[in-house]
Amino acid sequence: MQYEEGHYEAAAGCFEKAIRLGLKDKDTYFMLGMCFMMLGNPRFAMPYLQRSVELGEGDTEARFQYALSLVKSNFADEALEQFQKVLEQDPKHTDALYNAGAIYMQFLGDLEKAARYFKKAVEIQPGHLLSGYGLKMVEKLKDIETL
Repeated sequence: MQYEEGHYEAAAGCFEKAIRLGLKDKDTYFMLGMCFMMLGNPRFAMPYLQRSVELGEGDTEARFQYALSLVKSNFADEALEQFQKVLEQDPKHTDALYNAGAIYMQFLGDLEKAARYFKKAVEIQPGHLLSGYGLKMVEKLKDIETL
């Protein structure tokens, strides 16, 4: 209830208490991690989201959120590995495609790979604005490189 109403600090306290009292399942760790993500604290979220993934390897959403916490904490290589695992589980996960492309563009400087990820996301979901914007950025960066 606290989480649904946007009271993330209070919700985090409830989930922490639940874990202390022995409720150590993937969903409790996931929700605690999400509280920290919503509070703008991805580094605090990381271990809880990671534990959620460990307890539920097939939980694509938990893995995706874990990857987001990694990239927002400047662990781009580790985040890319997790986004790729999301894509193994769900090849049409457009947000994972976008984020993988963004890592290739921003952190790894591989514009060709970035463009492939962005294009695939747009093919799957033509209205995926971030991927469309990513493609435009790749083209601009390519133009700059040729100057």
